Amino acid sequence: MNGQDAGTVSRATAAEPSVWVVSSYRAGENSQLDGLARRLGLSYVKFIPRYRWFAPLLGLLRLVSPLGIVNYRELPGKDAPDLIICSGMKNEPFCRWLRRRSGGRSRIVFLGRTWAPADRFDLLVGTPQYRMRPSHKVIINNLTLHGVFPESLQDARERFAGRFRNLPRPLTAVLVGGDSGPHYFGPRTAARLARALTRLHATSAGTLFVSTSSRTGNKAVDTLQRLLPEGTTLYRWRRGDADNPYFGMLAHADRVVVTSDSVAMMSEAAATGSPVLVFNVDEPTDDEVDVRAGFYRLMMRYLPQRVTRDLALFHERFIASGYGRWLGEAVGETTVTPPADEFSHTVARVRDLLNLPVGPVDGAPPEAPQDRPSTIRQLPVRESLPATKPRSSTG
Repeated sequence: MNGQDAGTVSRATAAEPSVWVVSSYRAGENSQLDGLARRLGLSYVKFIPRYRWFAPLLGLLRLVSPLGIVNYRELPGKDAPDLIICSGMKNEPFCRWLRRRSGGRSRIVFLGRTWAPADRFDLLVGTPQYRMRPSHKVIINNLTLHGVFPESLQDARERFAGRFRNLPRPLTAVLVGGDSGPHYFGPRTAARLARALTRLHATSAGTLFVSTSSRTGNKAVDTLQRLLPEGTTLYRWRRGDADNPYFGMLAHADRVVVTSDSVAMMSEAAATGSPVLVFNVDEPTDDEVDVRAGFYRLMMRYLPQRVTRDLALFHERFIASGYGRWLGEAVGETTVTPPADEFSHTVARVRDLLNLPVGPVDGAPPEAPQDRPSTIRQLPVRESLPATKPRSSTG
């Protein structure tokens, strides 16, 4: 049961519902789209849009139109699918147009918050930071629909064995994100992270293996390189790098440190079953806010809530659920694995839209999608939040 790019032949049989995954323009969302599609246990094809400059405006205006997509005529098939899985404001008008084109037959499952009203979709799946109210059409999960499956971890464990197996233990995998909403991940924040990692390393030795992401600025990376303890391995993220160690880090880590700006990376870290420590990027003493982050903070303060997201709501649920602890809190980490049925309700609801019986949820299909490794490698590393600090309204 493979995910395939548009233009390839689907393996779906006549008796099986047709499923299209409309890729997002953000790698973290693509991981979630793939994660849901795989959990359904159905064959699916991917359509990768190329956007026109005004695509966000069409979404903002809640229009139903394909015009924001350059290649909208290059669809995976002549007939509209039974199910469309999508995410991102730029894709909203296009996916709603696909359903109109099907005469209303296609079902739309949207991951994240939408600009159009919820009743324009068949199901919305989100996490706490979007402040959506649960309903018969809205599901709020604790974690994102990540793509970290036991089979994926085992494959990465074997593939990267030579790189990680003989490193001194414990192996601490550090996932570094970057600028996100009201958070600016600059040199001061990077220096604070380096100091926290140095303290952690001093208490347990072993190996620090740090990976930056597509959102980590060059100044922050340079600061980390200068201040991290001697012997630390620092991977500088590179687009399309076939040897990106991200998944190998998740598979081999004895514990994971993740920055609080990334909901997706926090979810993936929790799925490993290793202890997770969250680094708070929202530290006022850093006094480090650039123009974009400052503007976002103003929007959070003065504009309606639906215009922004509050990551602190996700952080609160993450910590309260026992998926991780703040970096810098008292020792006593314990391995916590998210509940096995975290996504069972979501999968059941989606299959019900297709009049299918509930199938397996937590196990991935026998084969991972053919393009899955590159999706994982391009995953933007994200980050986390406070240490013992109360929730901030700018999260």
